[in-house]
Amino acid sequence: MYNQGMKNVNYWLQEGPQTKVTQQYKDFIKDIPGSDFNFVIGALEKINKVLRIERQHPKWREIFRNRTADQIFTDGFATGCTDIALVFITAARAKEIPTKYIEAIDKRYLESKEEGPFRGHVFAEVCINGNWYQVDPESATAYALKDYKHYVIYGEALDSWDLGIKSYNDIAKVFADFKKEYKKKT
Repeated sequence: MYNQGMKNVNYWLQEGPQTKVTQQYKDFIKDIPGSDFNFVIGALEKINKVLRIERQHPKWREIFRNRTADQIFTDGFATGCTDIALVFITAARAKEIPTKYIEAIDKRYLESKEEGPFRGHVFAEVCINGNWYQVDPESATAYALKDYKHYVIYGEALDSWDLGIKSYNDIAKVFADFKKEYKKKT
């Protein structure tokens, strides 16, 4: 498991290699009101209006985990939860809300005997008034309590590249290796 360790809350305001705050993000967030949950909800709504999901994109495997948040935003489409999370995280940090990238692996995948395709999800966590809250950017939801009961957290980072996951092949290997170690422990 990847572990960033205990980081100061201000650490989560930094840009990651995929989550640079550009002028495009500053312009995008300027009309979203608030600096707390009001902003989080407004940003989730706006992101889900401007990004379309293209899980069947002809170059899906080539671009999966291979674009920056700025490229995703400019392209106007997401390949799934990772892309939407990257755009949300960048927007939240642009608003100076400390935000973590959370890589999670589906427990059913980890506990299955099949070697089949990996299954996971990307969440974010935002710090508001000193408390951390779970956000699922793909479903445009924020939770008062963090509940990852269907997942095992692989790691928290600034973004996917910060975890060393830059492609489909990277994540397939990381998840398969993690699954082997997980099975040894259970």
